[in-house]
Amino acid sequence: MNIPLNWLAEYVKLPKDTKVLTDKLTSVGHMLDKVTEVGEETVIDLELRGNRADMFGLIGVAREVAVITTAKLTSPPVTLLPAVEPTSGLVNVQPSAVGLVYRYTAVKLQVVVKPSPAWLVNRLAAYGIPAVNNIVDITNYVMVETSHPLHAFDGDKIKGGQLILRRGRRGEKFATVQQGMSLTLSDQDLVIADTASVHGLTIIGGADSRITQSTSHIILESAVYNPTGSRRTARRLKTLTEAGNRHEKHQDPQGVQFALSRAIYLIGQLAEGKIDSLTSDYYPHPTKAKTIDFDFTEVARLTGLAIPRSQAAKILTSLEFKVAGNEVTVPTFRTDIEGPADIVEEVTRIVGYDHIPVTPICEATPVPQTYPSYAVGEKLRDVFTKLGLDEVITLTMTSQGEIKLVNPPDPALGYLRSSISPALIKYVRRLVNLRQPKAMVFEI
Repeated sequence: MNIPLNWLAEYVKLPKDTKVLTDKLTSVGHMLDKVTEVGEETVIDLELRGNRADMFGLIGVAREVAVITTAKLTSPPVTLLPAVEPTSGLVNVQPSAVGLVYRYTAVKLQVVVKPSPAWLVNRLAAYGIPAVNNIVDITNYVMVETSHPLHAFDGDKIKGGQLILRRGRRGEKFATVQQGMSLTLSDQDLVIADTASVHGLTIIGGADSRITQSTSHIILESAVYNPTGSRRTARRLKTLTEAGNRHEKHQDPQGVQFALSRAIYLIGQLAEGKIDSLTSDYYPHPTKAKTIDFDFTEVARLTGLAIPRSQAAKILTSLEFKVAGNEVTVPTFRTDIEGPADIVEEVTRIVGYDHIPVTPICEATPVPQTYPSYAVGEKLRDVFTKLGLDEVITLTMTSQGEIKLVNPPDPALGYLRSSISPALIKYVRRLVNLRQPKAMVFEI
């Protein structure tokens, strides 16, 4: 992920030397890919782990920097959302969509659409996103800030004034905001529609309700979807976007309101925005902060590090965990934390992996153990090769068959094979067609 440093410095004080910063980030698990210059902006590209959804926003990166440099984290200004409307007037989630969307929150605003100021255009350019207009640019800006994608629909183009979340219909067409790009949907895709047509997917918005100079009312939304469903849609439609990339991660549903509040603040500042509705919030199963029973001696048992309990507790507190006795409450934005071993990793990476003691093995190296079938395979391999056959390894997926894959890595190979023979015959036929005088192959 690209991290423009002047932008990052809005949330946390950075070391003067960029190398000091990148070395510290690498030491806690966020490796540097490269450093580039975009205009007057220095941009570092970090290799982020896919399970750290919070790190796909600059505030998440700033939170890590604050911990490793003992600096103060500064949160950007927001405008509080209006009260939640019990009837969820702007949002209608149909039964077919249940399970594909975890939270969907929307607000209607009056706006004035115009070009973005230079500072906003330059910051998006440093990240790698082209400017469109002030509303679209604000949604992209807040996405990069918070890791939560947002989308703005032209409210006057939504027939019935309500966003309907449902599954797509097989063969249904959808025109995207990318000019000239039309997608064919399936019943596996979650769509955001009105009573007449589709206006968005989890990965991209639609052309019919895009924000233009004539837009005066918008429906602004932010959501957390089923990450597997989003990924399947993106791969099947071969449509990769910044928003789709984030929706494939296990995002924190609790962060949706902050992202919307932040966007509404900027819309008020840059687009004369005025809130024109209550908040519609579909959130059937609110998430709660996870509490883990943690034995602090696990740090020493798993890593060999002799860290005092007080130091480990201080590290966890700096990472916004709450420690009460042996109970550790995980902040909701850390969706990657599952159990005690993850807490050990958090303590260890902040202390530094290089502090883990190197202890030689004091006993004999264990004798390798393999499954009985492995030994049989090795014996067969020896026999066949002595007979002059060549071993081949063919794909376990084919273009047709009885066992259909739900999410094939290649749509052209959507079935699991039920026999090895067809692939071997195809391989031999290929060798013969290449005028090989003899072809003898085997596969285990």
